[in-house]
Amino acid sequence: MKIRANHQQGQYRTELFDELLSRLLVSMYAGSRIERDIIFPKGEEGITQGATSIDFAIYKPDGKIVLIESKAPYTSSAVSVVERTIRSFRDGIKQFNGLGQIDSIILSLASDIPSRALKNIEFTKRFFEQQKLSFEIWDSKKLTNLFYSHLKVKLNELTIPALEKALGISTEVPSSPSEVSHQTLSPLLTQQSEIIVLSADFCSYSKFVHASSSDKDLITSIMARFYRGLRKIIRQHGGILDKFIGDGLLAYWLPEDNVSERLRDCVKGIIGISVKLAIEWQFQIDLSVEPKGMRVGAAIGPLLFIPENPDRTGTIHAIGESINIAARLHSIADPNTFVISNRLKSKYFDDDSFVELPPALLKNIGEVLAWKMEVAQGAKKE
Repeated sequence: MKIRANHQQGQYRTELFDELLSRLLVSMYAGSRIERDIIFPKGEEGITQGATSIDFAIYKPDGKIVLIESKAPYTSSAVSVVERTIRSFRDGIKQFNGLGQIDSIILSLASDIPSRALKNIEFTKRFFEQQKLSFEIWDSKKLTNLFYSHLKVKLNELTIPALEKALGISTEVPSSPSEVSHQTLSPLLTQQSEIIVLSADFCSYSKFVHASSSDKDLITSIMARFYRGLRKIIRQHGGILDKFIGDGLLAYWLPEDNVSERLRDCVKGIIGISVKLAIEWQFQIDLSVEPKGMRVGAAIGPLLFIPENPDRTGTIHAIGESINIAARLHSIADPNTFVISNRLKSKYFDDDSFVELPPALLKNIGEVLAWKMEVAQGAKKE
């Protein structure tokens, strides 16, 4: 009998499992560059519906690449998860080859390998052998051995409490205040120069919610992980999150050293996790939803921060034309595209990764000059 999925616990367990796996890969592939949530555009032959993603890409010093997909099934049955994943591996191999010289493909599975999937697994192994690629599955037994040998973490099971303990997390799903305080914005309040504003939203959010209307637990679990994941990525790259607005967000960066690199990597991260969550959401609903991913816009300019209280405690609000420009730019962006204002491009992005757009007429602003960068791997510049 199939066990009904608990989406909130399932998403949180997946999040914990991915974090522990990330630490394992850093140890196993010391000296290699590791990227997370690599996304690809729709295949030219239409095999892959919409953008797809790979959880980890390991770029080894010898130039070879290892692709790793991480799965922590919600229920006791992993058959559908395994078969769906290995099918996407086979269908997406042409897209993956755009990364470079792929050496092997790994499915990291937080469960036992289901016996019903063995035939398909063997077929997939032979399929990749013909293309001189290795394919393997790290099941729960192999993973627990790897966690112990590389991280000295002993796990008898891959449950939420066990994963939390392994990661040093003593609480349940982390929570954060929904509004910005004086403490979080204090670096900006004393800053006299211009500030970079980033605005973004989740593609097809209304369609996903409509298709999930009878499953509030599904909507809650996906969006909670969306909020947690994006908050973490923004902080990791030196940004200050102002607020989430439904499926959108507003964040700021001080124009300090390496801000262009930090901003670019942050955008890749938030788009990557958005595509990943959209794909997981798609597997739970009937309606085929496109596009998947995120639209992102950014601009630079002076901001005025206004505290609600005279002593500058509590909530602080920001106003400025650059906020409006960033929001309008993300609204005209294509899915999984980063659109920036001309001033931001000229100041901090002196490279050819952006292409110039025709002058865009923005609502209540007028015509502006802007540039775009497609984030999906292998995406062609227009």
